[in-house]
Amino acid sequence: MQLKKALLFLAFISSAATCAYAQALIPTMTAVTNTPATGDRFLVHYADTTGITMGLSGANVLWDYSLLLTDAMDTLSYVACNSTTMCDSFPGSTIVAVSNSNTTYNYLSANISGIKSLGSYETEAIALNHYTDPMNVVFFPFSYTSHYRDTFTYMPSSGGTDSFVCDGYGTLMLPNAVYTNALRVHTTTVFRDTVIVASIPVINEYQIEEYRWFDSGYHNELLSIAYDTVGTSVPYITNIKYYSVIPRLAVNNIINSQVRFEAFPNPATDMMSVKFDIVDKTGAFITVTDMVGKTVCSIANDRIHTGSNVLELPVNNLPQGAYAIQLHTNRGNAVKKMIISK
Repeated sequence: MQLKKALLFLAFISSAATCAYAQALIPTMTAVTNTPATGDRFLVHYADTTGITMGLSGANVLWDYSLLLTDAMDTLSYVACNSTTMCDSFPGSTIVAVSNSNTTYNYLSANISGIKSLGSYETEAIALNHYTDPMNVVFFPFSYTSHYRDTFTYMPSSGGTDSFVCDGYGTLMLPNAVYTNALRVHTTTVFRDTVIVASIPVINEYQIEEYRWFDSGYHNELLSIAYDTVGTSVPYITNIKYYSVIPRLAVNNIINSQVRFEAFPNPATDMMSVKFDIVDKTGAFITVTDMVGKTVCSIANDRIHTGSNVLELPVNNLPQGAYAIQLHTNRGNAVKKMIISK
């Protein structure tokens, strides 16, 4: 979860709140924290690509995709291999990703060192696709500056290479949530298909680049932006999608959708008020992050109480621009952008 910058002094209406300055930790993704589990389900939001870029690389970056517009939606579900009809065709598969309105089954093999795709089954085309040399989806463990390279083969005459570079970490803002300790992976995949033309082998080669964001404990990527270079030397965006968790039916797993979080006036010049109601203060805290994704201030749990809260923000000394405040709770999170105008 994540947010924005400046020297901010926060005070509750009735008492002063001391800001605790925090240093962002470099995230690390492992098989334990990031491997999908049977029963995990996600809502897939396919977004408009207009005006979107991949953003910057580096440490403590702010990637703001909070205004992405959804063009279409789908579901992604992870199921046990033996619950599908084609499990015997993919020996070694430990879990299956089901997508495209339950018509595409991607058979995966997951272990402590990573996740590989063994192939897929498409029900509409009644087509089985096998990798004779599996394609890596992700390696474990990985952290900032980690890099991996591998090859894959899906037919005797088709295959390629893919390279993974963890090129940044920081705050990722999506329309549905904010992640303050996200890690970005830049994947470059080169496909090579060989066809025979007049008894002469002809190699067709093309490249796709993909930027994917991850968060420790989230059993899927958070966001992916795919670039294609087919027929051009300038990459262009072919696909953007972000994900949100579909809660399991257990009561204690349902995210609290009743968190009310308001900031006013907005834009503000001298003072801004933040109001929120929470049903349980356990584990609740507030963070403030600057424009490059660095958490510069936090409000501890002892300043928050169950029920209604009011927080006053003196903003008269802040530079003009956009900021963000996030409320973290055990039952969900809420974020607000605030604009300072002079």
